[in-house]
Amino acid sequence: ITFPTAIGVAVMAQPAARLYPVIGAQRMLLAGFAGAIAANFALALIDYGTSDWWIAANMFVRGLFFGLVIIPIQTVTFATIRPEAMGRASSIFNTVRQVGSSLGVAVLASALTNRLGYHDAVLGDPATRDAALTAFQDTFMIAGALGVLGLVASLFIDDRKVTKAAAGEVLEPAATEATHVHIPRRVASAAEAVPVDVVGD
Repeated sequence: ITFPTAIGVAVMAQPAARLYPVIGAQRMLLAGFAGAIAANFALALIDYGTSDWWIAANMFVRGLFFGLVIIPIQTVTFATIRPEAMGRASSIFNTVRQVGSSLGVAVLASALTNRLGYHDAVLGDPATRDAALTAFQDTFMIAGALGVLGLVASLFIDDRKVTKAAAGEVLEPAATEATHVHIPRRVASAAEAVPVDVVGD
């Protein structure tokens, strides 16, 4: 059921790379996080009668929004990195990404354990199946709430400054009125290398 998330990320990879020069990192991140938050809240509505196809569709949509987030995150991260330092920066980026993914799983697992205890539910016990479902719904709500942190962080990204740093140029005052965001070739190359394994379960 969760596999469609990876498909969604792969499908969005190329469109996101084309969108970045047009709308910039901040708008893409805001849209991506908002969509992922909505998808998490939608999962909080599932019950024992929910179709597997509906869940799979939700996972696919989540993947699309994740794909919308990955491109700008990678591009902004590598925007100020010199070509000769790209290899080391890539290693650090991947390490931080893996640690972040593990931390996210740990936080949500802890949240689920807490909610199971709160509702006096035991996984696998038919007598507490309804309480266990409520615990999972609570956890999806928490996951959605945590996504707000991504929205807040996105507000601090200045597309013009990112472009200036990546290009190594000093922007003229008139450049602030530009409606399009320039993306240097070396940054575009880094952005197009989208790892599908960033998606968790």
